[in-house]
Amino acid sequence: MGATDFRACLPLLNIPKLRDRLAAEIKSSSDNTVDILDRLTRTALELISQGGIGHTFNSFDKNSKEFAEFHEALKDVL
Repeated sequence: MGATDFRACLPLLNIPKLRDRLAAEIKSSSDNTVDILDRLTRTALELISQGGIGHTFNSFDKNSKEFAEFHEALKDVL
């Protein structure tokens, strides 16, 4: 994957939205921390699903049924 390919994916990243969600989570946490591994897992899933198959798993919604099903299936495989 080269720079041109990456540039084509930039609209999928929605960086301001991700940044705003992270900032809100940090502000709302009692100790100003956030589970970055969980956030990165959800971000990777959204990038792959939207960029590859045009589908969303609503990964940023903590109550997402689609994400929960995917996560359980992935744990079974690993």
